[in-house]
Amino acid sequence: ACAPPGALGAAHALIGLVVVVLGAITIGVATRKRWQTAVVTAVVTVCGILAAVAAVRMFRPVSMQVLAICVLVGLLVLIRMTPTVALWVARVRPPHFGSITGRDLFARRAGMPVDTVAPVSEADADDEDNELTDITARGT
Repeated sequence: ACAPPGALGAAHALIGLVVVVLGAITIGVATRKRWQTAVVTAVVTVCGILAAVAAVRMFRPVSMQVLAICVLVGLLVLIRMTPTVALWVARVRPPHFGSITGRDLFARRAGMPVDTVAPVSEADADDEDNELTDITARGT
């Protein structure tokens, strides 16, 4: 009586998956238990992927092999981006390195042994006439 009309297909799967995702999010927000957060995350991830596949199948007759390859490539990209996204969400700024060779990090003072370096401080870096010697290897 309450079911959408027609034979079972991608549209029915999409409706069911959206209901499951919304229910999982509602349960996760209402209970706020640590283990349920992990379960809700897993349910939303799996159902979100399946809902995207169902939405594509609703409009185009795409084979399952093509959809599986697209899902695999998408998941690999997301897994590769996960650390970056986590840093964005946590609002952690990456460290600033003025030089790719690291010459702003360590320098050798006059009179120090060749194999010894000292950290470059803010006061040392601003002064043009200091005794720090750049020991960075030149790429020639």
